[in-house]
Amino acid sequence: MDETMKLAHELADGPTVALSLIRRFVLGKPRQTRSRISSILEQQMQRRAGAAEDFKEGVAAFLEKRPAKFKGK
Repeated sequence: MDETMKLAHELADGPTVALSLIRRFVLGKPRQTRSRISSILEQQMQRRAGAAEDFKEGVAAFLEKRPAKFKGK
């Protein structure tokens, strides 16, 4: 149970916007992974993730060599 809670906290403290988009993409992805629809959906989600405050925080934390403080926005 401790490992489960540790993972849950790591996910909750992570980039929740990106994780949510990944989950939505994987669960809603068409069977044909190389289809045009799949490609368009992936582009839309990448744009949304890149516009999120968490993305900017992640890049800043990486460049400043510090842990990121994600807010889920």
